Amino acid sequence: MRPYVWILFSFIKTIFPVVVLLVILTAGWWVAPEQVAPIPLCGFKYLFGIDCPGCGLTRSFLAIARGDILDAFHYNAAGPLIYLFLGGYAVDLSLKGVRGKGLNVSARASEIFGIVVGLLLFGHWIIRLANGPTPEWPALLFFH
Repeated sequence: MRPYVWILFSFIKTIFPVVVLLVILTAGWWVAPEQVAPIPLCGFKYLFGIDCPGCGLTRSFLAIARGDILDAFHYNAAGPLIYLFLGGYAVDLSLKGVRGKGLNVSARASEIFGIVVGLLLFGHWIIRLANGPTPEWPALLFFH
């Protein structure tokens, strides 16, 4: 392979994941959570008629990008932490691309973070299943 092709390939390999993450993290600037609510995004919900543990993450990310943290927790309790993780991952990839070394995060901290996210995902899911379908966030202000 020619050197300039290899350099271009390395550049794309480094930049593409960062660009994708930035698009995900900033999508809420262009799309409101209410706009995606009627779109069936979850195959699990489509097949079984109930939410999966990840249901609401898209709307949660969109709400966070707009600065609506309370709404983000309402859509999915783990959403803000996963959003934080993706932001950190984008920074890590950027640093690796620029200086060759990413963030220094201990394995123990990563394990604890993963456990907390898992507990929030499944805890929120169990509560949602136990309570049945809930009205959307604006309706909660009037019906609870």
